[in-house]
Amino acid sequence: MANNTDLVNNMSSVISADTAFVEAYTQLANKVALETGDPSFARFMQAMTQISREVIKPEIGSVKSALKPEKVKKPKADRAPVDNTWRSEQKDLFTGRGRQWIYVPIDSVEAFREESDVHQFFDAADSAWVRYSGPRIEDGNKMAAFEVRTSGSKISTPQNLIYLPHDEIMLNEFNRLEDGKTPHQLKLEETQSEPENETPEDEESAVINLDGGGELIPNEESIPVEMLGDEEEEDLDDSIF
Repeated sequence: MANNTDLVNNMSSVISADTAFVEAYTQLANKVALETGDPSFARFMQAMTQISREVIKPEIGSVKSALKPEKVKKPKADRAPVDNTWRSEQKDLFTGRGRQWIYVPIDSVEAFREESDVHQFFDAADSAWVRYSGPRIEDGNKMAAFEVRTSGSKISTPQNLIYLPHDEIMLNEFNRLEDGKTPHQLKLEETQSEPENETPEDEESAVINLDGGGELIPNEESIPVEMLGDEEEEDLDDSIF
């Protein structure tokens, strides 16, 4: 690669070879010295530099631009239009009242057990319930995101998501909650209290008071059957009715 000195020498050779320019330049130098009364070479060169900046530099700039090679623009690759139809199709499956909640296996939400207040209910029902969140792309795959509401079905926890493949979801073979209801409406997250045992009425704890018109009164002391003797075998006196 040529250094700066070589480049200057090349220009000097071209200028020197132009005899018409050299002669005109010489005459100009003499004229300037005579008319100004200042035969200073240094100031003459300063003046020529000033003129060169004002007149010659723009011309050199135009030539430089013309010599500069054009950049070859790489053609932009045509991008195929993004098809988001699948998103709309997936959303349609869960649009409408009571269509957002579905059942999934408990192991699908096992990652959230430690922070969960509802896994006890999942275990009791042998199934978990999750709420549809929307379509997602995970690792380049089309998925459907579902929210695991670990603090209860009425409290949103959007950071707790599980993903099911879009193609499987579109088969529409998943199980929705019964009657299009929410877990709250179905009381899935309520502890089922056992009914209190009612003390059955002891049939032997009441006797008929014939004098009182058949009113039931408590029999405070049950009489063993073997102690009744043969009196129960006697015919009843019809006169008491």
